[in-house]
Amino acid sequence: MNRVQRLYIKDVTVLFLSLTLSLSALFSVISLIEKLDELTEMKVKGGGLFLYALLRIPEFIRYLFPMCLLLSVIFILSLASRRNELIVLKSAGQSMRRFFLPFLVLGLVAVLLNFLVAEFLTPISLGMLRSRVLSHKKEGSFKSGKNGLWLRGRDDSVIHARVFFPEVNALRDVSVFYLKDGRLRERIEAKKGKWAGDTLRLKTVWIYHFRPDKTEFRDSYEIHNALSREVMDFERKRLTEMGVDGLMRYDKLLKDSGFRNIKLEVDINSRLAYPLTNLFMLFVGIAISLKSRKGRGILSAGAGVLVSLAYWFLFSFMLSLGYAGVLNPIVSGWIIPVGSLFAGLYMFMSIPQ
Repeated sequence: MNRVQRLYIKDVTVLFLSLTLSLSALFSVISLIEKLDELTEMKVKGGGLFLYALLRIPEFIRYLFPMCLLLSVIFILSLASRRNELIVLKSAGQSMRRFFLPFLVLGLVAVLLNFLVAEFLTPISLGMLRSRVLSHKKEGSFKSGKNGLWLRGRDDSVIHARVFFPEVNALRDVSVFYLKDGRLRERIEAKKGKWAGDTLRLKTVWIYHFRPDKTEFRDSYEIHNALSREVMDFERKRLTEMGVDGLMRYDKLLKDSGFRNIKLEVDINSRLAYPLTNLFMLFVGIAISLKSRKGRGILSAGAGVLVSLAYWFLFSFMLSLGYAGVLNPIVSGWIIPVGSLFAGLYMFMSIPQ
């Protein structure tokens, strides 16, 4: 790698990181403004509002990575074109394709960073957001983990489910414990459960009374006003904030329980495939910059934005087909990132030697 190549890569990297952080911060502030009324009702003030905006930044970074890389490449190379630097390189016999080969390293680093931000930094930041800022939102307390879902009901009952199916508000292997004066008064065991508003409807139920000592069986049993639906919605949102590793473990748990969540499978594949978008955007940025005429950097940037929008539209459309069961989850999640990657590689290979 010669000095000119290092200079261009340095300029692209600095602009890329600056643009990603600034746009992510901007979107985070906009999100804060949109949620301001809700946060005010939750009595979040001052430092809590700042922490909310700060912890939302990684979430926006993971989505803005590819577009910011595209715009950075277009801006730096368009600026070089306006200064006739690329023309000088061509006149000196420099192969443009070989000249931009080191940029592939930048693209691969962007793929890796995008994955790390999405699967490690974002879940951590959103987890802190829930626990430190949004914890006032729930009317009861709950905890999720490898031991299942634990909830505290409005009537001070403790509800445990080995598996929670957020898409259909269903529970599997449910236990409900009623305490009085620190002692277990009643215990309910059910094979299945489902939330209907604030009512928990149980199926195949055994009820154990400890005072007096009595056991009874029922085909169905309802617990009214058990828990606010808002809490369950909060838990469903928590699942969307997991990293791929957590989602894969949860998907295995669902399958072991005889339940298949197609949307979850599509989301796992799309999350794994999305970082490849960075390489595609890098190829497109180089191709657009080399084909643009001198002084048309704004048009090149506009073309880059249009490519980004078209990519997002196709990607979202394929995910929708996957959610509907029209496409296999693997196909719907990978077809656009992989297909676009090959298209971008073709554009790069089409650059004259």
